[in-house]
Amino acid sequence: MSSLTTLKPFITEFSKLAAKVLQRPEVFINLIYKYEEYLALNGSLDPAFVWTS
Repeated sequence: MSSLTTLKPFITEFSKLAAKVLQRPEVFINLIYKYEEYLALNGSLDPAFVWTS
């Protein structure tokens, strides 16, 4: 699991990127980091993320 000091910069930069990609103000972007030790995507345990809207 990543430390909090590593996650803070990631979350803030990802928020900026999401706003840019989605062409929306960053105030509309809400990110929640939830650690899942086993997240399988397409039969693989490689790093992945889930997007819900």
